[in-house]
Amino acid sequence: MDRYQFEDLISDYIENSLSLSQRKAFDAYLVSHPEAQDEVNSLRDTMMTMKNMNDVKTSHAFMSKLKSRIAQENIQSVLTQKQEKTFFGFTPLYASIFSLMVIALVFTGIQFVPNDPNVNPTRNMQSHMAEQTTNSPVKYQAPIERTSSDMLAEAPEDSLIDDSQPLRNNTNFNDGIQLVKNPR
Repeated sequence: MDRYQFEDLISDYIENSLSLSQRKAFDAYLVSHPEAQDEVNSLRDTMMTMKNMNDVKTSHAFMSKLKSRIAQENIQSVLTQKQEKTFFGFTPLYASIFSLMVIALVFTGIQFVPNDPNVNPTRNMQSHMAEQTTNSPVKYQAPIERTSSDMLAEAPEDSLIDDSQPLRNNTNFNDGIQLVKNPR
């Protein structure tokens, strides 16, 4: 028996309504847990005190008055809830937080809009580039002095590759790959 089962059976033990097997298990729990006996004694004293209390006499209309009072309290609580100020169903705190979030979203969205009035975001980039090349006059550019390393980087072919010997194609890896088991 665990503590939860013990606590569920305390009142049945005090009232002597347990079966024989449950009573034996309960007694065994009491022997193995001395603090449980204190809890049983405390509950027994509480139950005895409640049985010895005088009955409270009420009028015949007590229950009907109690029910009407509860109904009246419920109506008043509903009315006080409706009187709270709300903005579109939000309390003032949540309405202000929501407003700040909307302002932040609008501000962030504005940041994505380009500032250049000549740029039309719906136009195709290729047509924009083609328009610029046809409309802009060709300007003379002075020749740039180049070094041999610049020319080497712009060479159409790589001068380090030796094309005189054919490349060997040894890409057969059928027997070259072996899986090794981890020695751990």
